[in-house]
Order: sequence, then C-alpha cells, then structure tokens
Amino acid sequence: MACCNVGANKPEDFWNYYAWGETQTKREYTVDTYLYDIGDFDREIAGTDHDAATANWGAPWQMPSKVQIQELLDNTTSIGTTQNGVKGRKFTGNNGESIFLPFAGQMTTTLYNTTSGYYWSSTAGGSITRPNLLAISMTYSGMLDLMYSYGLPIRPVR
Repeated sequence: MACCNVGANKPEDFWNYYAWGETQTKREYTVDTYLYDIGDFDREIAGTDHDAATANWGAPWQMPSKVQIQELLDNTTSIGTTQNGVKGRKFTGNNGESIFLPFAGQMTTTLYNTTSGYYWSSTAGGSITRPNLLAISMTYSGMLDLMYSYGLPIRPVR
C-alpha cells in the first residue's frame, strides 16, 4: 500500500476525493454530478480507465480490491491514533512495518464526518450502486459499502 493518498505528499494529508469509477476531482459529489451510469463498467475496476489511482499515478498503481483490503484487515493490527496532529488509524504488519490512514471523511457538497475515514476499493459491493470500501475510526476498522457518487480518498496499491 502506498504511503499517501492519491494527490498527497505525506500520510496525514487527506487530499483528493473521487467518486467511484471517476478519475478526476470535482466540486460536488452527488448523484446529479456523477459522470456515468453505474452499469457503464465492470464490477471490478482496478487498473482500468475508471481507476483513479492508475489514471493519476500510472501503472502499476491501482485502487485496492476488496480482497486486498480484507488482507490488510486480516494481517495487521490497528489502533486509532494521532500522527502529526491528524487523527487516523495506524495498521502494523507482522514485519513491524506500518501505514497511517487519516480520518479523511467523505465529500458531497462539503467535507463531513472527519471523525472517520473511508477509502474506496476497486470492487463493487453486493449492489453495484454501493461499492466496497475500507471504513476506519478510533475504535473500528472494517469493510462497508457506500453510495458510488460520494467523494472518498484512495490509498493506492501495486
């Protein structure tokens, strides 16, 4: 997993937000501003033209799949913490290496819920209108799904 979110220079930066399957940022993230019909692309978008990590950082970077996020959850310990004044969750592997994911919230017409963090996966959920994501807070880390039009950050993998 990358050290930073797409567009960020350090782990604590929230930086860019993307609707699921879109590769550019915008001012508002609503159903009305979503660029696609949700059926326009496959249920798995890693490495495709709809992958914001690949589009902005180039291959081999891509959005993490649901399986990769589950591997992170299964193979690390995590704790809610503050790093350089930013609240987030630190994931530490058995090898002692760790990553920090800030509570970057979610974007619609404004940024909200920065007491939690949400990060897109490249995998559509049980309903294609609700893609899978990593959700974190001070006391929780797990998989959820959320409306595709919301703006969330992306932490790339390769």
